[in-house]
Amino acid sequence: LGMGTVLEQSGDKLVEKGSGSALCRMNFWQYTITKIEIDKRLPNNPIGEEIALYKAELKKNVDASGKQLLNGKHLQSKLSSKVANMLFRELTRAIATARS
Repeated sequence: LGMGTVLEQSGDKLVEKGSGSALCRMNFWQYTITKIEIDKRLPNNPIGEEIALYKAELKKNVDASGKQLLNGKHLQSKLSSKVANMLFRELTRAIATARS
């Protein structure tokens, strides 16, 4: 789905970079900023509630001075990753139910 990462080593440095489809990553990013980050646009169901709780947990992470640790693209990336994992979870549930 474009949300995978690979580790690349350059000299003494080990860097985690995004891999997979750039088009899928862009779509997830757009979905995240237009549907997930805006509270009023989340669906009113258990999945929407799970996303809202996860988003609240991420925003609670603050340093000693009270500054939010995750914001901007890092927060969007974490939310996109969560949505991708939830999508996979629901897909596997649907496949398992269809086989039953």
